[in-house]
Amino acid sequence: MGGPLSSVSAPWLVAMMLERLQIRPGDRVLEVGSGGYNAALLCHLVGPDGAVISRDIDPDVIERAERCLAVAGNEDVRLVERPHHRARRAPGRRRYRGPVMP
Repeated sequence: MGGPLSSVSAPWLVAMMLERLQIRPGDRVLEVGSGGYNAALLCHLVGPDGAVISRDIDPDVIERAERCLAVAGNEDVRLVERPHHRARRAPGRRRYRGPVMP
């Protein structure tokens, strides 16, 4: 699709955002803006009884996230390519939108 559309935040910032979400085991989480790193952390927090769906508008980002998650052993994350105009309300209790750079 062109140039990069997002970036990885500093680890302390990611930890703070995840802490503020108050994710609990068994939660279902929708991450808007994939990449794999945050989805892997979310997957760890929700545990085997939870679910993580990670959505992005760029198919290249989804493909990279899929490879990275597989290498990290987080194949339980559901990756979805979906344009912004088709966004729907997440089925879970918590919704997380990753940091976006203008």
